[in-house]
Formats: sequence, structure tokens, C-alpha cells
Amino acid sequence: MGLLGGDGVNRGLLIGLDVFFIVHVGLHLLFINHPEHRFRSAFSWTLILGAGVSGAIDLLLFL
Repeated sequence: MGLLGGDGVNRGLLIGLDVFFIVHVGLHLLFINHPEHRFRSAFSWTLILGAGVSGAIDLLLFL
């Protein structure tokens, strides 16, 4: 079925992805000083923060 169901966008799936992206940013920030943390490039942080900010905006607009 994917993102599009028979009657349009599957909002439950999109809300779940939004929450995942937001939590994902939080986990990266929580473990930023961990010795095995390897996401230090600007490219990685652009992707991580971009997904989190987009998820937060989408969630705020939906709710």
C-alpha cells in the first residue's frame, strides 16, 4: 500500500515518520560526545537536522 492508500495519504504512517525523524535528531544530540559517534560532517548533520525540522513542521501543520 505504501504512502498512498486507496483513499489518499496514509496519515498514520506519515505521523510515525515525523515522530521518528524528531526522535532521531534527539538521539544524535544525546550521543554526540560518545566515542563511537561518527556523524560529524556538515553533510550528515544537514540530512539529520533537515529531516527532523521537516518532520516537526509537518507534524505541527497536521495537528
